[in-house]
Parts: sequence; structure tokens; C-alpha cells
Amino acid sequence: MYKEVKIIIIGAKSTGKTSIIEQFIDKTFFKNMESTLEISATVHKHPSVKKKAVFLIVDTSGDDRYRYLLKEELGNAVIVILTYDISNRLSFLAMSDYLKLAKELAPETSKYILVGNKVDLDYTREVTFLEAINYATRHNMFFYETSACTGYLTNELFYKCAEIINQKI
Repeated sequence: MYKEVKIIIIGAKSTGKTSIIEQFIDKTFFKNMESTLEISATVHKHPSVKKKAVFLIVDTSGDDRYRYLLKEELGNAVIVILTYDISNRLSFLAMSDYLKLAKELAPETSKYILVGNKVDLDYTREVTFLEAINYATRHNMFFYETSACTGYLTNELFYKCAEIINQKI
């Protein structure tokens, strides 16, 4: 029997949360992905998790209508992934609200990872790497820039999750 270790991915809508998960698990990318409604969850056995544990990856809607669902899901999250779109400044500015909510509702022992997605759109970048890494450092978060479209650093992101889980269990 495996223990499910919850990883929740949160952020504004259209930041690529679902696409990051799809790229990691299935190595696929759908250009016209429909927005997640409410919440969906995927169980994944990661090869580098040493103990009898599996990822329970919870994908959340970025739509404000469903924000109330985060309360229950954050309650037992081991890892919170905060995702923004590097080509959308407003999605980065929303991180402060999402981080505040997560800090209020997630266990004190939860670890946080800030993810700037869509680096394949670097030519339209509105959030600099330096600005984002400084934000992550100030708030004691790990930081990655990824591309769900190309797969850039999506595996590394979840290897970091496995490393965190191996230290916790």
C-alpha cells in the first residue's frame, strides 16, 4: 500500500498548470487546453521516491469562482506549486494572494515552489527571471522556469518534489 503525498498546483487561470502536469506525466502538450473547472487529481508513482509513496497531484482552477475549493485541498498539502505565466505580469502579481492563502491554510511544514511557466514565449516576457527568483528567495521558495509546451524543466520540477518528499517521509 502506498501513501499518497499531496502536491497542489495553484495560480491564476491560463498559466499552464494542467499543461505542466500533462507534460510531466504523459509527455504531451495540447495547445488549446480547456481551463480546469473546480479540481482534478492524478496519482503518479515517481521512480525517485524512495519510500512507499506516490504523488497525488492536485490541479486547481485558476478561476476565482472555485477558489473556495482550495481551502480543503491546501489543508494537507506537502508541496504547494505556485504557477504564473512569464508573459503575463498580472499572473505574477497574483502570486502574493495565492501565497498568502496557502500560508494560511497549508500545514506549516509545507514546502513551496514558484514556477514561471511558458518560457517558450520568452520574446513576450513581462516578468524577469531576476524579479521572480528574488521573490522566491524572499519567501523561502524553490524556483523554476518551465515550458509545458517543450517540456523544458518539467521533469526537474517533479524531481525536486520527489527530493522534498524523500526528506519528509
